[in-house]
Amino acid sequence: MQCPTCNSDNVQKLKMIYESGTHNTVGRSHTTGGVYGSGGGYGTMSASTTTRSKTQSIAAKNVAPPSKKNYTATILLILAGLIIIKFLEGGSVIGLILLGVGAWLGYTAYTHNKDKWPDAYNTWSKSWQCNKCGHMYTN
Repeated sequence: MQCPTCNSDNVQKLKMIYESGTHNTVGRSHTTGGVYGSGGGYGTMSASTTTRSKTQSIAAKNVAPPSKKNYTATILLILAGLIIIKFLEGGSVIGLILLGVGAWLGYTAYTHNKDKWPDAYNTWSKSWQCNKCGHMYTN
């Protein structure tokens, strides 16, 4: 594989650049200790924590795959609309507007994820970057 711009063979798939520059870490800890109660009794307590983190190189961020649209705003707007309609006297117009906007956002996210995202992801998965000149291209 050669770069179509500079003919260098020092090229990488975007997926490999992204994966090699993205690291997910999970840390777990568990603590146990003794406790004296107010009645003079002794007991034990324990606690567990889990920490998750993600680090990325700038190169990995620059070649990240296309993302699907999420439904967070849709859910929040629909819930707010339903709550306003149910509990706020005279709030049916505002509630209906929120329901309509939420439904529209949900529809646009759904159609994007169904119609546009698969093609964008497929193109991304076939794309390369030249490590000499930086040109990105699809093969």
